[in-house]
Amino acid sequence: MMRLYIPDEIQAVAARIMPLLNWALWLWPLFYVAAGILLGYVAERIMRNATHRLLSQVYPAMNGSLDRMLTGLLPWLFGLWGSYGATYQMPFLSGESLEIIRKALFIVAMLIAIRFSGRVSVALTRFYLDHTQALKALPNTSIFENIIRLLVFLCGSIVLLQSLGISVLPLITALGVGGLAISLALQDTLANMFAGIQMILARQIKVGDFVRLESGQEGFIQDIGWRNTVIRQLSNNLVLVPNSKMSSTIITNYALPLPEMSTLVEVRVGYASDLQQVETIIQSAAKEVLQRTKGAVNDFDPFIRYHTFGESGIGLTVILRIHGFEDQYLIKHEFIKALHRRFRQEGIEIPFPRRVVHLESPLPSAVLAPDGAQSGRSA
Repeated sequence: MMRLYIPDEIQAVAARIMPLLNWALWLWPLFYVAAGILLGYVAERIMRNATHRLLSQVYPAMNGSLDRMLTGLLPWLFGLWGSYGATYQMPFLSGESLEIIRKALFIVAMLIAIRFSGRVSVALTRFYLDHTQALKALPNTSIFENIIRLLVFLCGSIVLLQSLGISVLPLITALGVGGLAISLALQDTLANMFAGIQMILARQIKVGDFVRLESGQEGFIQDIGWRNTVIRQLSNNLVLVPNSKMSSTIITNYALPLPEMSTLVEVRVGYASDLQQVETIIQSAAKEVLQRTKGAVNDFDPFIRYHTFGESGIGLTVILRIHGFEDQYLIKHEFIKALHRRFRQEGIEIPFPRRVVHLESPLPSAVLAPDGAQSGRSA
């Protein structure tokens, strides 16, 4: 009977692989991993309930953010911890293989911890800026969040490399040498980033302000990023303006020093109108509109100022008070309707453009005569 010849190398590999195919050897390692994941879910439930009770008394609005940060975090960390413990139940693997697995698990755990630390840092910074009166003018913009995430990532990476026995000094030296080339290549990007930081620290514009640029674009500041400032127009379109242009252009900020502002309505009345009666009617209509219209300053006493003897009437300006720039459109809409109704009731003329022509000398009779008469005389 012939025997199949198997090379020694293949036999050695098979001797190593065959124990790995024995499922009984993996029972204890799998138990450690499953136990770690289960403990992670239990710890996550306990931590979320405890933090919910605490934040409900201190800062209820942060409950949603905390849920998103904690979801899946502890099961991952406890699962990795269980996997690390499972490596001590694998005597069938070589010491080098086990060491590689443990380092890989440590790296994954550190990366998860770094990401979680970045999220927590951003959340705490947002909470601090929202609830600290001294920094109330500093907005929660994406440029701040990105800088915080970058700092956390750099610090975490240095700790990770040092934990793995990798010296970071040569890396820092190499980055310092290449920093000049990087800064030249990213000159525009860096200019936009520092311009955005300068605008935020100057506290001249912040998220939510209504601004108008020198070039004509206007809208609400939605975000100040590391490259662009995002402006949301009243039409709900977004305008992206590079931060370097924002810092060098002329900006009208309608939210400073206060969002409350005056809005002007131009009106014209006929020369035959009683101006005192017109003033009384306009003030009465304006008070009524300010009292019942959303966005108006209810306790403001509106007033008018006559300013022009125009071609078709006397011009005047009505001064109303509103809470914000966007409120002026509804206020003007309601005021014009109310004023038009009152003028019609009181018989006040709203003139339209017209011109009176005075003739210096009589026109020739040929021009004044009808066509028929002129043609008859010609005949």
